[in-house]
Amino acid sequence: MAVPNLDESSWPLVRVSWTGEVSADDIDAHFAAMKTLAQRGQRFGLVMSVVDLEYPTAALRKRVAEHLKVMGAQAKDVVVCNAHVVSSAAMRGILTAIYWVSPPPFLTKVFTDPAEAERWVQAQLRAPVG
Repeated sequence: MAVPNLDESSWPLVRVSWTGEVSADDIDAHFAAMKTLAQRGQRFGLVMSVVDLEYPTAALRKRVAEHLKVMGAQAKDVVVCNAHVVSSAAMRGILTAIYWVSPPPFLTKVFTDPAEAERWVQAQLRAPVG
């Protein structure tokens, strides 16, 4: 199981760390947690580390894309951005494929350096709305 670690200690910057092998239940739990955050009605940004995540299967990638379609409509006004931290070109490609199938209504960017990802999210959160 790859239940993500969710860290809200730097709100409105939220850190999510995935490790290990991901399951459908893990994905569902993650998007349920994201929905709960979005329901607060406060703008926030994500730094999502998938550095230690095993590559998800095609079925799991499809599940993520399906969740994104639903969540995108629900969270478009509160999720400012999502910075993914990756360690391989393959994972970068997986994210590109997911977002090609289901483009999110918020900014996304892929990084290899967690500190750079956090700086980018902080800059997006400070940017004027509109």
